[in-house]
Amino acid sequence: MQRRDELGRIIQSDLKSEDNLFAAKNDVCYNMMRMWQGACGLAPENCHVSPAYVVCRPKEGLDPRFAAYLLKSEQALKQFIDKSQGVTSDRWRLYPEEFAKIRLPIPPLPEQKKIAEILSGIDTVIWNHKARAKKCEELIAATEERTFEVFRKDDLGQQDRAGRNAKEVIALGDIFEFRNGLNYSKANTGRGLKVVGVGDFKNYRTPKYESLGELSPEGLDFDLSLLQEGDFLFVRSNGNRLLIGRCLSIEKIPTGAPVVHSGFTIRARPRNQHAYSNDYIKQLLQSRIFRRSVAELGGGTNISNLSQDILSETMIALPSIQRQEKESSGLLAIQGFYEHTQNKVIRLEAMKVAVSSDLLSGRKRVTV
Repeated sequence: MQRRDELGRIIQSDLKSEDNLFAAKNDVCYNMMRMWQGACGLAPENCHVSPAYVVCRPKEGLDPRFAAYLLKSEQALKQFIDKSQGVTSDRWRLYPEEFAKIRLPIPPLPEQKKIAEILSGIDTVIWNHKARAKKCEELIAATEERTFEVFRKDDLGQQDRAGRNAKEVIALGDIFEFRNGLNYSKANTGRGLKVVGVGDFKNYRTPKYESLGELSPEGLDFDLSLLQEGDFLFVRSNGNRLLIGRCLSIEKIPTGAPVVHSGFTIRARPRNQHAYSNDYIKQLLQSRIFRRSVAELGGGTNISNLSQDILSETMIALPSIQRQEKESSGLLAIQGFYEHTQNKVIRLEAMKVAVSSDLLSGRKRVTV
């Protein structure tokens, strides 16, 4: 559970103190409508909770921390689903009288405390790694803001600033040739071509080619939409506006059938007329500051469609090649550490699931 004033957002509520339930420290509180998803927590201090919650006070012989973990276990969730009442999952409710009927395996108190100690230790390590990843994320954002300059074509003030910093001001249209992707319908589906679609942008790095579809070349002018190594792709339009402007670097084309890109994307192919570090350009095009600037150039943060003209007229400031390589190297190191930390969190969370399943089900016992 978390304090309301630590959530980092404004919460408007007409509830008065007397309308809330009192929860003492170490009480277990669960949400009646979301308990089938494991929506429960341990009260870290004396507090009030909303009427949507049920307050459960552990009896003598039940360790509160162990109880909080047990109520999130797989066997507990199955019983919560069975005991919840309602027509659809969005309206399921686990009422207190039904919750009281649930039976779960509970080891002796010393063993409960040991299990809670083990699981809370894993939680602490996970929390520390997540905090480290968060700091790393903030450092990446600050480094991008300091390193990259993206602005409108007619913004002379920005151009002057770039000039004073010994940077070359250049339009993306002078570096890249832009082209929309291939429009097709389900009638064209068959075998023969591979298609990179918006789904490949969700990992925000190099495409995994996991969301590839298949197209038949008959009746389609697909030659102009073929991808080559060294191309960049941008999301042109999508129902999820947060994806618009995202960029992928095409670093390796899979062998076999030719690969094209869908009409929801714009391809950027280098003109090879300007010298730049590929890593630097890739980091710039994938940066938050670039996506934000492109959205502003397209009419605001709610941009619904990215065009070739917007990309072509977007100005960037390029330092010398030596400076590009130095700044790119530093940013790559931070990004590498961030991804390493994120992978550690994923592995730790998977380990916690396995350990929790063994200990809370009783398949494995701990020695006290």
